Amino acid sequence: MRFDVITLLPELFAPHLSLGITRRAFASAQVDVHLWPLREHAEGRYRRVDDRPFGGGPGMVMLAEPLQRALDAVRAGRAAVAADAAAAPVRYRIALKGEGERTSVTVQNSQGAPETSDVGQRIVSLLVDDLK
Repeated sequence: MRFDVITLLPELFAPHLSLGITRRAFASAQVDVHLWPLREHAEGRYRRVDDRPFGGGPGMVMLAEPLQRALDAVRAGRAAVAADAAAAPVRYRIALKGEGERTSVTVQNSQGAPETSDVGQRIVSLLVDDLK
């Protein structure tokens, strides 16, 4: 099972990937986690990924452009893995139900809960139209 995680802080995942029960899943290749640092897909000298909200107010909002470039990189990475797997000789083929049919994208709000608001869902659908 493969998980692609786009994150601002990939170093926070290191303990989960190297310790405890989850480490065993990664070591046995049952779970494959790819971390995609969002700042690598930002432009400019400071690799900015957020901006002040339009119209003022407190807080910051995520820029869509770096997130779109990161999603494109994830798609390209998955396509390259799929092409390598298709070119390799296959002795046994196991089809998992739902495998390759749909890719899901989860966006979390600033508290870490999945974003469920209408605006959040609309943004996600605009970003990942071609994943459906």
